[in-house]
Amino acid sequence: MKHLHRSNLFALLTAGALLALGAPAALAQHDHASPKKDQPGHGADGHAHGAAAKMPETYAKAVAEMASRAAEVEAALGKGDLDAAHEESDAIAAIARALGALALKSGSGVAKDQVKGINLAGKAIAEQMDLIHEAGEKKDMAGAKTAFAKGKAQIDTLKLAAPATYYCPMHCEGAKTYDKPGKCPVCTMNLKKQTSDKFTMEVKPVGGKIVVGKPATMVFTIKDPTGLPVTKVETVHEKLLHLLMVSKDLAWYAHEHPVIQADGTFTFAYTFPEAGEFVFYNDFTPPNVGQQVVQVPITVEGTAPAKRVLTVDADKPKTVDGYTVSLDTGGPVKTGAATHMAYTVSKDGKPVTDLQPYLGAMGHLVIISSDLKEFVHSHPHEEGADHRAATKGAVGGPKVDFEAHFKAAGIYKGWAQFNVGTTAKEQVITVPMTFNVEKGAGKDDGHKHSAGPVNSVCPITAASADAAQTRDFKGQLVAFQDAASAARWDSMTDAARFEKLVPALVASAAAAAKAGHDDHADAGDAMPAGVDDAEARALYFTPGGKYTEADIKANGPLIAGDKYRGKMAKHDFKPKVGDAICPITLTKVNPKFTWIIGGQTYEFCCPPCIDEFVLMAKETPGDIEAPSFYVKK
Repeated sequence: MKHLHRSNLFALLTAGALLALGAPAALAQHDHASPKKDQPGHGADGHAHGAAAKMPETYAKAVAEMASRAAEVEAALGKGDLDAAHEESDAIAAIARALGALALKSGSGVAKDQVKGINLAGKAIAEQMDLIHEAGEKKDMAGAKTAFAKGKAQIDTLKLAAPATYYCPMHCEGAKTYDKPGKCPVCTMNLKKQTSDKFTMEVKPVGGKIVVGKPATMVFTIKDPTGLPVTKVETVHEKLLHLLMVSKDLAWYAHEHPVIQADGTFTFAYTFPEAGEFVFYNDFTPPNVGQQVVQVPITVEGTAPAKRVLTVDADKPKTVDGYTVSLDTGGPVKTGAATHMAYTVSKDGKPVTDLQPYLGAMGHLVIISSDLKEFVHSHPHEEGADHRAATKGAVGGPKVDFEAHFKAAGIYKGWAQFNVGTTAKEQVITVPMTFNVEKGAGKDDGHKHSAGPVNSVCPITAASADAAQTRDFKGQLVAFQDAASAARWDSMTDAARFEKLVPALVASAAAAAKAGHDDHADAGDAMPAGVDDAEARALYFTPGGKYTEADIKANGPLIAGDKYRGKMAKHDFKPKVGDAICPITLTKVNPKFTWIIGGQTYEFCCPPCIDEFVLMAKETPGDIEAPSFYVKK
């Protein structure tokens, strides 16, 4: 069997510089003059100062980060914990010293005549935070509180004047933000305003109480951060207010939609089937602010059932109303990365391919942590042949893909909803699954990029791309010649972007091939080892033999290793007669690993085998048989 050569000549491109004027990439520890060897708090027996964290990338994020950390300082001082207070104050000081540089950055939203004042305010805040540090060393609580009061006043002033930033609540583009309200270019949901100000929801039962088994009418009043009633919200997925109701043990769940009244309040009548403690998650979107999810505890009077314990069961299919639904997360679910959650719906052993839209989508997924603190409301990815958009007359299934981001480890329960009826007569099934979320490597910043941009040629201008000018596209970094070409990309639809990207990938691959790959490694293992990023791009995005331009377009803008990253590869060396087998290893295929070659879909056991087979299709196309040939005889 011929194996691929791998090259290590192409180093991964990384985004190193966060600040235009040389600010550090991480918050520095407290910058006193060099301490004496025996100075208390330093040296071998001392402690480190400052909570290490990533420096905010924008001025608005920096101000928000300082405000958030100031709340932590205030809480620590309230508990008498000077150590925690001065560690947070060190982090605030590091951010404050970078405010002037961040305000000068292009697109900061700060007028040039305000930069000097911001720089001076940053220095003043840093000075007060330094005093908190020194007070902590001296165990001077009164001094720390005095310095904090002065520093917080400055932070509050900056917070009020900070330009607003907006982001996608689904994190489709990772940590990308916008400077004005609008819709996410990927999922089209309303962008959410980045703010620590909280909306609230008041829920009052008519008659004063809710009793199990009896109809109860409730009035919902949304209030803004100042406490004033909100009378206008945006329609999201065909409704103004999504009400997700759960019992505190997560054994019971309902998704309902209160009705708006003339005065802007909402009303809803419901008969609760059991008594006890419940939590209402109120999901609504005020104009120019973005999605808000407000929790409200509710008590239903009567004899409550005993608490039911959550049991992890997402590894097994669930059958609801005759429909069997399985969940594939592609391996362990972890914090710190986007999790793809693929639900597959079948009935009587046959795939369901006529799912109907429900509330404007092919499915809805709500996930809540066992401690009730974490909430995710996700909707499907509906692009491409396997995920048709939920437009009028469209059908979907059997597979419905969602994406979720988890901030905290623990046990979670999710409820996926699908319409197995018609648009005229909906039949919505609710499928509960409980799963564990493990602690990942770090903070969830949306899509992770293990390497640099996928291209070296700009898809807009066809000139050389600047690795510092990038955009996230389907989990991959795309580089551009300059900010203007990146801005043009931002204004395009995904379909138009893809039309531009494929020729750029082909040109980039050709350039990489021309540069040469002389440092080869022998791949003599039983299983193909795959190829490095640079060689893979040349392999996948350059047509040849039976591998055509149409195949490249049909397979999408990802190489196999990236497209199937996180999915488990299992090698069954004893396939049974009639089983589909991998063309490379002759082991039983994993149907989730597919690739289109010569207009036909082939199945493989793992992504490295796709690398190998694509190479065969290009260099020895006569060795390639039809997919039906690769079956255990």
